[in-house]
Amino acid sequence: MKTLLPILLVCGIIHFFGACVTPPEYSDVPEIEFLSFSKTEVRQGFTKDTTIITFSFTDGDGDLGSDSIRNIFLIDNRTGNEEQFRIPFIPPQGENNGISGEVEIEFFSTCCILPNQPQPCFPPFTQDRDTVSFDIYIEDQAGNRSNTVTTSNLILLCE
Repeated sequence: MKTLLPILLVCGIIHFFGACVTPPEYSDVPEIEFLSFSKTEVRQGFTKDTTIITFSFTDGDGDLGSDSIRNIFLIDNRTGNEEQFRIPFIPPQGENNGISGEVEIEFFSTCCILPNQPQPCFPPFTQDRDTVSFDIYIEDQAGNRSNTVTTSNLILLCE
C-alpha cells in the first residue's frame, strides 16, 4: 500500500497537467513558411530534372485541401508565370480542427531565360547558369489566401 500511494499521486499529477494542455490556436487564414528545395541545382528543361519544394502550413479551421480544386500557387519570379498544384482533402481531426504540417511538391525544372538568347531552353546559351525563385501561396476551401513566401534561389544549369 505504501508503494501504491506515490504511484497514484504521480499519475494524478500527470493527468492534471495533461488535462491543462491546450491545443495550439491557429488563424483561420492559412499561414505558410518556405522550408527547402531537395536540391539547389537542376538541369533546365521541363522534363529533364526535378526538385522537391517543401513548405510548412497552419490553418485554424482545418478547411485546407480539396480532391478537385487546385489550391497551391507557385509563381516564377522571372516571368510571373503561375503553376497550380493541389493539397488533397484533409479530413477533420477531433473537436478543434486546427491543422499544421508540411507539403512537398515535386517540381519539374523550368527553362533558362538569358539575355541575348533567341529562345528559352534552346542553344546557343550565353551563360551556363540561370537562377529562379518562386512566390508561393495557398488558399483554403473558404477562399482565405495565405501569406506569400519567396523561396531561396534555385540554380538552373543551362545545358
